[in-house]
Amino acid sequence: MDIYFVGLKSKSNEIQTVTYNNSDSLNSIKYNIFESDSNLHVGYIEGYIANESTFISVVRIDPNFQGKGIGFKAFNKVFQELNTNNTITKNCGTWHKDDEFSTCDDGMSTNLKVFKAELNNKSNLSECALKTLTGKQAKKLGFEMCEVIRNDETAVEVVWENTPIIAI
Repeated sequence: MDIYFVGLKSKSNEIQTVTYNNSDSLNSIKYNIFESDSNLHVGYIEGYIANESTFISVVRIDPNFQGKGIGFKAFNKVFQELNTNNTITKNCGTWHKDDEFSTCDDGMSTNLKVFKAELNNKSNLSECALKTLTGKQAKKLGFEMCEVIRNDETAVEVVWENTPIIAI
């Protein structure tokens, strides 16, 4: 699926990303994502820098638009924008089962669902984390070493650390 982001030079025109609440800070960015032909809202992306070098993001794509690469393109866009003014050395993921994800399968984030399913097949927590969407995105950006710092029934927290690839 071809996509474009407002403010970036691109010849594609399938999805449009519009500033949602872009703060004046160089440490956080938020966008709503719309399908350009129908102007349907398909999701949102938020990205933050914590402790001067740790990237934290929240990506939510409507289930009807998942699996089309929109999440990674939005993730990469926010990562690259924040990495311009900060040197990102860590990428954090926190996956939950709570009210925010009540409309998702089993009431949990996609990443948590994939992580728990992988955990049934493998005992290595890091390998399970790398099988999630966030894990695959982190790996594409050069973050291959990961540590699961929390794993319980309702949440998983992961930190990836490595020298990232600067551009994709």
